[in-house]
Amino acid sequence: EYKEEVRMSDSEVMEHLHRLGITNIRSLQKMERAKRNEILVMIKELNGVTLRQLSRITGISKSVIHKAR
Repeated sequence: EYKEEVRMSDSEVMEHLHRLGITNIRSLQKMERAKRNEILVMIKELNGVTLRQLSRITGISKSVIHKAR
């Protein structure tokens, strides 16, 4: 069975971040850990977003994003 892979563009990810109230990446980086992780989990759950992409966009390491719950 063939399953088409969907990829979300960086600008689409940024748009989702804006909808969650993140107007600039620096504010996400400076947030308290629990709130930041809450937002990261919401973005990770989107179809087509990769950890590497999210790390590149946010400047937060892949391991931190991976551990976010």
